[in-house]
Amino acid sequence: MRNLLILWDWDNTLNDTSAMIFKSLQETAEHYGAPMPTKHDLREVLSQHKGAYWERTYDSDTQEAMDYYLNRFSANHLEARLFPEAKEILTFVHQSKTAQLIISNKRKDLLKDEIEQASIKHLIDGYIGADNAFSKIKPMPNYGAEVIAQIPHEQLLMIGDGTCDMEYAQAIGATGVYIRAKEEVESYITPQFCFNNLKEVAGWLKTYIVNE
Repeated sequence: MRNLLILWDWDNTLNDTSAMIFKSLQETAEHYGAPMPTKHDLREVLSQHKGAYWERTYDSDTQEAMDYYLNRFSANHLEARLFPEAKEILTFVHQSKTAQLIISNKRKDLLKDEIEQASIKHLIDGYIGADNAFSKIKPMPNYGAEVIAQIPHEQLLMIGDGTCDMEYAQAIGATGVYIRAKEEVESYITPQFCFNNLKEVAGWLKTYIVNE
């Protein structure tokens, strides 16, 4: 069996943050008198983080609006909850003696709080979050490199719902597992595997680990 290390994206992969993020976007729009975000805008933010939504909506106030959003996000972040399948699949991976890390572009202190609230710290081998300045984030290939290097492995599996997750997988030589409806997969993203939701990933991953 090869040494496999699984990298889990957190927001909207294991932790259902979409409603909380949408709420934070709405609060930001209300504060600035901007148009209320649509579901398409939400998908763009979930997938690309610092994507075109901000400049399209806030123009010269983009950085100020993003800072305000991050404050609202920090205030709201503990409202998010794990997807129903998340704890089961994390437990299976842990019991199979397969190493797993959570890697997120959110601030490390917020990520730590959410992991502790979800009571999954004992199931994972560590986590990677951004510093306060967001000087390194996915898909930068050196993001989290020091933590990843501490865990012996021969194969990396990156599981996430964002384009940056799949770009990061490609940058670090990981197998990409994309949680996205196949008809919505961007033409420039070429993940090795694609599933509609975490439940499908969980079923596939159990077989994948056993066959390793």
